[in-house]
Amino acid sequence: IAVKRSKSLPDGSIPDAAILQRLAGDLTRAICFARTVGRLQRDDDARDLWHQEYERLTSPPAGLLGAATSRAAPHVVRLSCMYALLDSSPIVTLRHLQGALALWRYVEASTRFILGNSLGDPIADAILLALRGNPEGLARTAIHKLSAGHWSTKEITSALQRLSGDGLAFWEKTRGKGRPAERWYPANYEKKAKEEPNEGIPSLSSHNSFFSEKGSPSDGPAPRPAETVAAKKAKYANKGATL
Repeated sequence: IAVKRSKSLPDGSIPDAAILQRLAGDLTRAICFARTVGRLQRDDDARDLWHQEYERLTSPPAGLLGAATSRAAPHVVRLSCMYALLDSSPIVTLRHLQGALALWRYVEASTRFILGNSLGDPIADAILLALRGNPEGLARTAIHKLSAGHWSTKEITSALQRLSGDGLAFWEKTRGKGRPAERWYPANYEKKAKEEPNEGIPSLSSHNSFFSEKGSPSDGPAPRPAETVAAKKAKYANKGATL
């Protein structure tokens, strides 16, 4: 979970003894209750929300981000059960599930901040970075030149297949003076602000607090408007670029 300190306290601080005693009592009662409760069940409202969120939770994104958050569904289940038990409730209510989902979205945003859009494949990552820097597309020959000859044709083909399979890039056949050439383009993507940990990741002051002035962690900079390949070609043609 990404955090950012709000102040510098070299000597720390002394917590309020009365607050600590109250929290300890609440936790003790919750633990005693948890030892006696049987199977937890969701109420109707929580069940409806779970059904709505389940597909998203079980469909992780591509790359390292998806690998790190692939167990979203069981983690949200555990968190919602913990919130119910802390309330000494044998029923997981809508409020408990909403709190679990809010915390998990913050975890996802923290993970995205740390890992970015990395795929964990250095060749695929390098090609994707080059494609995003050249929205007019890159021919296979240009992609081969990115490594100054250090990547084999097999490695490049494997990396491009991964980018295509993950929906991060696509290719077209372009016609020139010779035989048709293969040209690769970046798919639309959303840039994630990474200058500061709390850019795009709002403060989470408590397990019930998810939204802040900046919005939710899943909010971020607005996606780039969709632009078709034909429109891109026309734009660069008007500039005198040769595709």
